Amino acid sequence: FLLRLLLLRYFSDRVVALILLAYVAGTNYLNYAAVDQAMTHSVLFTIYCLLMLLTEKFHQSPKPSLAAGLGLLVGLATLIRPTEIISALIPVLWNINSLADAKAKWKFLLAHFSKYLLAALMAFAVFSVQMMYWKYVTHKWLYYSYQDQGFDWFRPKVWEFTFNYGTGWLRHTPMMLLPLLGLLLFLFKGQQRTAVLVFLLLFFYLATAWQQWHYGGLSGRAMVQSYPLWAFPFGVLLETMMRRKWSAWLLALLLLLFIYQNLWWTYFAHRPGILVSGASKAYYWKTLGRWHTDEEDLKWLDNKHVFRGTPSDSVLIYHNDFSNDTSKNCLRVGDQVFIRVNRQMPKTAAYAVPRPQAVHEWIRARADFSAASKEWDVWKQTRFNVLFLNDNDTVQTNFIRVDRFLQEGQRRTLHMDARVPDQPWNRLLVLIRNFGSDKEVQIDNLEVIMFSP
Repeated sequence: FLLRLLLLRYFSDRVVALILLAYVAGTNYLNYAAVDQAMTHSVLFTIYCLLMLLTEKFHQSPKPSLAAGLGLLVGLATLIRPTEIISALIPVLWNINSLADAKAKWKFLLAHFSKYLLAALMAFAVFSVQMMYWKYVTHKWLYYSYQDQGFDWFRPKVWEFTFNYGTGWLRHTPMMLLPLLGLLLFLFKGQQRTAVLVFLLLFFYLATAWQQWHYGGLSGRAMVQSYPLWAFPFGVLLETMMRRKWSAWLLALLLLLFIYQNLWWTYFAHRPGILVSGASKAYYWKTLGRWHTDEEDLKWLDNKHVFRGTPSDSVLIYHNDFSNDTSKNCLRVGDQVFIRVNRQMPKTAAYAVPRPQAVHEWIRARADFSAASKEWDVWKQTRFNVLFLNDNDTVQTNFIRVDRFLQEGQRRTLHMDARVPDQPWNRLLVLIRNFGSDKEVQIDNLEVIMFSP
């Protein structure tokens, strides 16, 4: 509602309606306004809409009450998320579209300096609530509560933040490609160019310079509060494309495609099944837009090779039931013999398999796995590894995380496939590794076969 009031000052009702539809149905704003609304993003989205509306009114009628309102909003945004202090640039740079505008704005700033000072004092007063709390708890007026997390100012993760398959902003919210393209037009004929462009560039830099650039989840959530400003280049692009019939049809197709993708994403972000944080390139493209997957699809998360057909000409080239194993990983319970990995014994021996004379196209390693308790932390999950070596040089590595496929107390046979590399190799190594989990995984009946599709 607030964004509509703002945009109608610059664009037609039809263009504004499309922007609102695109944002609500086609971007991750839907998730953070309707589902994960306890996070800060949709609240800040609203604050930015209010800030720009008040900025408009202040420039039409520079009253002290409006200046105090601007300061309150900047202070509140900064209180919620300290990097939002850059919101102060909006009322400072507003109405600058040319050099002549810059000169006029300088005169406006000088003429109303006391009101801008009032806004700054109001912003500080709001933020001082945080400072008083820090003083009460830590005995310091300023305290860095993020501790070991911070910014990497000279190496912002632009590509990773934007296009990473697991968490990338545009991978999971491709609708925002449209306002990004709109920047090219906005540079030449957009209104409020200086305020919008300076803010968006600085905001994007801050978002990508944060060391934890994945922000602990999917979709580049850190961008959501900046969408009210992205609406300006978005509106320019929509106006341009709607003038010609062919580009209007192209626009409609893109909007429908991106809306479908976002509704799919939002649905599966909160249901067990397809969407997984940290997805690989292979898994992303194999599951994008699908409403059903199976267990084999999960192997794409770790393994670059997944065989889905029926193996033929299979030849057993290695078998180990561990009955003669004397390593510390070996455990005998009655007639049962198996090996295990846990925090104290993090890896098994590397079981060597010489390259056979007749080489097939695929390798399959399989074994019986069981765990009394399941490890849910993906970074600690036990890995089932196959390495292709040429003497001591590693040619290719394949692995799966076995905890993805285990239920507590369940024993089952799991397999992992690997396409035989083109490079020279003379042996395989098979090993199982624990990565700091306190959950034990037990293994029996390790086999390796070669086969053709």
